[in-house]
Amino acid sequence: MKHKTKLMLCSLLLGGAQLLNAQNLKVQGVVINEDDGEPVIGASIVVKGTTTGTITDFDGKFTLDVPKDGRLIISYVGMTTQETVAQNDMRIVLTTDSKAIDEVVVVAYGTAKKSSFTGSASTVGAALMDKRPLSNALTALEGNTSGVQMTSALGQPGESAKVRIRGFGSVNADNNPLYVVDGAIFTGDIATISPSDIESMSILKDAASTSLYGSSAGNGVVLITTKKGSSNSGAGVTLNISQGWSSRAYKDYAGVGIYDYYPLQWEMLRNSYISGGKSEAEAAQLASAGIHNQLKYNPFTGIADDQIVGTDGRLNPSANALKWGEDLDWEDEAYRTGHRQEYSMSYNTKTDKSDTYASIGYLNDKGYMIKTDFERYNARLNYNVYPVKWFKTGLNMGLSRTNSNYSTSTESSSSSYNNLARFIRTMAPIYPVHRHDLETGAYLDKDGKVTTDPSAYTYDYDGSRISNNGRDAIAETLWNNRLMTSTNTSARTYMTITPIEGLSVTANYALDNSDRKRNVYENPLVGDGTAGPGRLNIMNQRFLTQTFNQLINYNKQFGKHSIEALLGHENYSYKYEYTYGMKLGQIVDGIYEFGNFVSISSMESYTREYKKEGYFGRLNYNYDDKYYGSFSYRRDGSSRFSKDNRWGNFYSFGASWRISQEDFMKDISWVDNLKLRGSYGETGNDAILFSDGSQNYYPSQPLYGLGINNGTEAGLYYSTMANTNLKWETQVSSDIAIEFGLFGKLTGSLEYFRKASRDLLFDVSQPASSGVTSIVQNIGKVQNQGIEIDLNYEILNHKDWKVSVGGNATYIKNKLTKLPDINRENGIISGTKKYMEGHSIYDFWLRQWWGVDPETGDGLWLFDAENNTNDKGQISAAAQKTLVERNGQTLTNSYSYAKYDYSGSAVPKVYGGFNVKVGYKAFDLSAVFSYAIGGKVLDNNYGTLMDVSKFGYAMSPDIKRAWRKPGDITDVPRMDQSSTHATNIGQSNSTRWLTKSDYLNLRTVTLSYSLPKSILTPCQIKSARVNLSAENLFMLKARQGLNPQGNYKGITYNEYLPARNFTLGLNVSF
Repeated sequence: MKHKTKLMLCSLLLGGAQLLNAQNLKVQGVVINEDDGEPVIGASIVVKGTTTGTITDFDGKFTLDVPKDGRLIISYVGMTTQETVAQNDMRIVLTTDSKAIDEVVVVAYGTAKKSSFTGSASTVGAALMDKRPLSNALTALEGNTSGVQMTSALGQPGESAKVRIRGFGSVNADNNPLYVVDGAIFTGDIATISPSDIESMSILKDAASTSLYGSSAGNGVVLITTKKGSSNSGAGVTLNISQGWSSRAYKDYAGVGIYDYYPLQWEMLRNSYISGGKSEAEAAQLASAGIHNQLKYNPFTGIADDQIVGTDGRLNPSANALKWGEDLDWEDEAYRTGHRQEYSMSYNTKTDKSDTYASIGYLNDKGYMIKTDFERYNARLNYNVYPVKWFKTGLNMGLSRTNSNYSTSTESSSSSYNNLARFIRTMAPIYPVHRHDLETGAYLDKDGKVTTDPSAYTYDYDGSRISNNGRDAIAETLWNNRLMTSTNTSARTYMTITPIEGLSVTANYALDNSDRKRNVYENPLVGDGTAGPGRLNIMNQRFLTQTFNQLINYNKQFGKHSIEALLGHENYSYKYEYTYGMKLGQIVDGIYEFGNFVSISSMESYTREYKKEGYFGRLNYNYDDKYYGSFSYRRDGSSRFSKDNRWGNFYSFGASWRISQEDFMKDISWVDNLKLRGSYGETGNDAILFSDGSQNYYPSQPLYGLGINNGTEAGLYYSTMANTNLKWETQVSSDIAIEFGLFGKLTGSLEYFRKASRDLLFDVSQPASSGVTSIVQNIGKVQNQGIEIDLNYEILNHKDWKVSVGGNATYIKNKLTKLPDINRENGIISGTKKYMEGHSIYDFWLRQWWGVDPETGDGLWLFDAENNTNDKGQISAAAQKTLVERNGQTLTNSYSYAKYDYSGSAVPKVYGGFNVKVGYKAFDLSAVFSYAIGGKVLDNNYGTLMDVSKFGYAMSPDIKRAWRKPGDITDVPRMDQSSTHATNIGQSNSTRWLTKSDYLNLRTVTLSYSLPKSILTPCQIKSARVNLSAENLFMLKARQGLNPQGNYKGITYNEYLPARNFTLGLNVSF
């Protein structure tokens, strides 16, 4: 009986199990991302109404036992959640959730969800950088971020652009933003960080986002976050290879050709004879006979030196053949096709207990200008371990070594003879690159002997050439050395303990060390080195920064309320060591060490130290994911100021309202997101500068100068008076914005900002009895206000086609609102600018050019009657002689009596960028444009080419429009080298050379193709992508050769113009 009962029980259990199995399905499927057709890794698959579920694997596949007729809920962060009936061989396509605005934004001392963030920030992610051939990551900001104005990076490889966030908050202190790399203040060169190691860059723009950085955050903050191990793509290796070629992005200023040059120079000489009292006929004869003596070189075969230009001003019709016609291309000698090669490999993995990111890379970028390059070796390891739930620690180390041959074609060396850009630009078209026999045109070697061996050709630096006589920037570039090397170490480590849920305590330590060495050798044959003969200068710099902070984070949710609190303390130290020496008198060739030089010319060294300490906190409040509030506070102490005035308080308030989450918005289906936010707060700027632009770390202390000796008796002098009341400049910022998403396609924001800076630093005059001429005091005020617009529109999002466009615009107005009392009436003139209350710090103050006198060909100016009239209302006799009346205006033909006035601003009224993205199946095409409208630029480079004060230099073709006879209507005065006329029309600080700085720049175009999985899977390759990219394809602007993005001052210099790059790249993941 017992046996039968057991048998029946087993039969029932077996039957029940079979019945249960019959009611369950073993479901298999794959989850695909609609945007790119790639598998979604880690998507959640849950049986509705249960806790049963799984996640997709690396291939996006899943297997799950599901009750018959069961429903599955499929979800993934940032994508629309789907619910569907379970069935066999499922293919689920997830789409991007246009309403999901909860992407993570990197902020001060942490991260925040975009939905709850009350501040203003823009983010550039790795996706915008990975496909571009960037040597410096900051280049990616141009055109992609509102509120950010950038100069163009020079063509010098590795060079970085300058960044300004929401205008200019200071006059005499630093306007650069604060750079923070992986949570610590970074003072090094961003070019030492490989862009392929960067995960994101966040631009913090208002007080709510920057105030936790206190006295360093007044100019905004750029947060750079490097990559760490992630499970997004699974464990594996990624290899990047790229090859590129570069050339000058756009043509230089136009110049007249060899056949036009002699007649134009002849006209200059003839008119100067006429101005000296000669008749026209006599002046023409003298000019024809004497023009060769002015220019020294006759490039025409078979033409006598006094027969080059006839008395009619025309080139001899027989001047067809050239003596050295094949040797006139100076640009070909100075410029080349640059070559860029980059290789990087990274390893990425994440487990339940740790994550790892490791990379190595090599970059070799040879610029298009001869002997310029940038080489970088880099390595990075970011390892984080969390063995238990309550403990986490990690180490992030970066190492790099850079070597660079750098050019002297920079703003600071704009007028130097060894500036290659200037040398080529001003070279007259009649002069050959190499030394020639002036009669036959034959090449000569260094000993003056005729040669046909190109290797024996020598540069013509000691001939009688007029253009840059006695110098040769090509020879100097090739024979000199300008090498900059740097070794850089960056380390971040931390430890986080979470004793209870919601509470964490973190200690962070960061160290950045950079050792730089500059070695400059100048040859004994030509250039500045002839004074040695031969000289060497070596500069060593060491930068060491350390940051140590302790953070307590607490978050708690109760009902519809949630709070996040942060308390922190931070110590920051900076140390700079500088050594410089120069020796003269080279002994032997090829050794560039001090032992190979005889006498000491200069020797100096110094050390600068700077420290800060801060206490800070932040409290964020969220109610029902609709209403958000944030308060931040920091108390900072800076070693730059006296002990009694060292500490300051900085704070911010922020609030936001997610209107789209309200019940009354639920029926408005076309509104995906609507958010209103605002902020107010104070930040600081303690980056006080010397007049040469270098940092002043001891502005409140009395300083003494050394080295003022009386023979062998030592001496010093009192250079700076103490100012114990000195403090940082303060920026008061307010911001209000609306963010929106509409129709599932349009997203954007409209933002108004106002930043008022007070306590600006100005030099205030002191009595001579004090021993110094001035003292720095906190007196001035400046204001920036404007509007930012960001728009992105998804035109198409189909299976095969995807098209979207985006754009941003920033309107900004800058003005001084307070000057020192002594300067309030007359302002402060600083070069081409005049600081005056109510005007921008970049408003031009220039002599007012009127035009050309149709009767005489003189240049005319608006007459400055106010400053050239005595108390009796009488104009001085000297000024009276220069006056003419034209069209009812009193004008002068003398620059000395011309009126100064405001003449527009170097700050554009509107600037920004826009982008286009097109995707078709495995192809992606993207383009980024940048633009600026409404600014001015003083084009002194063009003025140099229009100069008629010197013979033998390059001339612009526009000079052909010069006045030649009474009645001519033109904007170019007569060509007359006589000193009075040439001086009056050639002055640089005048509106004659002022032009529009408007531009439209096609910054980058990238075409990429992702190889199909069917090809890659058999090779065990996860993904492979081929990229073709181009940088600086074209620019629309006012004039050929003009670089309207050169600097914020709006003045052109002889600089290494930006490069145009074409790069082919391959990205492979294993």
